[in-house]
Amino acid sequence: MPLVILSGWPCSGKTRFAEWLKLNLESVFEDIVFINDESLGVSKQTGYSDPASEKKSRAAFLAAVERQVSADRLVIADGLNDIKGFRYQLYCLARACSTPHACVHVITSEADCRSRNDLCSRYSDRVIADMILRYEEPNGQNRWDSPLY
Repeated sequence: MPLVILSGWPCSGKTRFAEWLKLNLESVFEDIVFINDESLGVSKQTGYSDPASEKKSRAAFLAAVERQVSADRLVIADGLNDIKGFRYQLYCLARACSTPHACVHVITSEADCRSRNDLCSRYSDRVIADMILRYEEPNGQNRWDSPLY
């Protein structure tokens, strides 16, 4: 699957799962690209603190995925991917390159996400509450979220 879209609440364990996935698929794919906020230099403190900075962060993420998607490269898109319209844009990128995609929903309780955030202070309390509230869960019935794992 040349494009794997990870989705889940902030601090749900998406990056840890993405690293595990990359490690286990290195024997299958020669070229694996791992894209997340850290690889793009997006600060979790300021990158999602207001609508303007969130728009810039999403645009940088989308552009990075667009540059890397191809039929012979596995791209792991480890971002929030919390809005269905954004996941649809990622799906369209894969479709334009005639390459398959998959959506992985990392499920964690809200309490676990908040406690992990408290340990590492990635997001302010206001930002993480806002992100959890606005999260649109993937639905396997939508073509852009299918196949859903």
